[in-house]
Amino acid sequence: SLVYEKEAKLRIMMRMMGLGTWAYWVINYLFWFTLYAIFTAVFVVLGMEVQLPSGYKLGLFSRQEPSIHAVFFFFFVNQTIVFAFLWSAILRSSRSASIMATIYVIGMSVIGVTAWDTGNFFNAENVSDSLKTFITLWPIWGFYRGWSEYKNYATEAAFFGTSGLTWKAVSEDPRCGFSTGLTLLAGER
Repeated sequence: SLVYEKEAKLRIMMRMMGLGTWAYWVINYLFWFTLYAIFTAVFVVLGMEVQLPSGYKLGLFSRQEPSIHAVFFFFFVNQTIVFAFLWSAILRSSRSASIMATIYVIGMSVIGVTAWDTGNFFNAENVSDSLKTFITLWPIWGFYRGWSEYKNYATEAAFFGTSGLTWKAVSEDPRCGFSTGLTLLAGER
């Protein structure tokens, strides 16, 4: 919608009616943040509360500290919105924006699933920490890195009966790359 407003010259009309540039971006940010926050809250609550008839709960959500979900998704939502604002400034037509967004989502998702779910790229011993950090600069891969840590700690908690991802593990466990991922998500806003 941001590119469409630029393409149809709606922003110019809004400025002529007195809407300042700062107000325009704040309103857009708040709209998209609210939309993502509602979606994320529903996603996390359902993930934490849904239980199968056998009593099984999704460990990916239920074994982690709830505050970790809140902070991780807050930073990811902010980064996603800022990335969309960047793309809206670069692209000129809504058609090219739709095509680029589709290619980006599909391409990055396929690469992410391939690298982290099947190949477990982030936990490979032969991949340097600096390369992992560099790759995490892309928004979707930062999300995959955090998701990979979620999965690893939930699996470990299920097999060994320990707690999942906690703030103590984030700050003290040398194997945990979640703190780097969070730092990059926070710093890229």
